[in-house]
Amino acid sequence: MRILRPPAGPLRSCWRPNPALQSENFARFVEGLRPGIVFYLSGLLSLLAGLAIVNLHNRWQMDWRVIITVLGWLMTIGGIIRIVLPQVAIAVGSTIYGGRASTIVAAETTEL
Repeated sequence: MRILRPPAGPLRSCWRPNPALQSENFARFVEGLRPGIVFYLSGLLSLLAGLAIVNLHNRWQMDWRVIITVLGWLMTIGGIIRIVLPQVAIAVGSTIYGGRASTIVAAETTEL
């Protein structure tokens, strides 16, 4: 449980009732968000989650547990790219999701 102590302080402040999240204030907050800010925030959260996974589970053994480590590193690298090189991340995402094949794959996965 000692590992969970450092992030406990900031998380507790998020759990408390926040006046900024009341309906009127939250609507103004969402309207004021710019797509770049949301993209940066997603990169920051991805970087944070990836670093947490790599810090707690950095095992390079030839079994199924290596998948968790690889996903942690991919999240870390993806977060860094979103923060440092957002134009590259947007171009890669547009290439991947711009074609007809991605629509078909998304439709098929939602049917499952």
